[in-house]
Amino acid sequence: MNADVGSLAIGTWVVRLVLAGLIGKAIVDQRYRVALIAVVLTLVGILGIPRVNPALVTSYLAIVDIGLMFVIVGGDIRIT
Repeated sequence: MNADVGSLAIGTWVVRLVLAGLIGKAIVDQRYRVALIAVVLTLVGILGIPRVNPALVTSYLAIVDIGLMFVIVGGDIRIT
């Protein structure tokens, strides 16, 4: 069993949790088309990209997260 707990593994979990949260928010906001597109892009990233280059999966999902954030929230989140 591979018990990788480095920063890349933690980043992967963060990306996947945020992606699931954004898809859930899209469903709650009744933006079903956005949620469906996000699910399809996620499945492409999880199932298709590892065949080409497994190292690109986390980066791809992070890009999908950023796009979803702009579509669902309507822009970037203000921290201050």
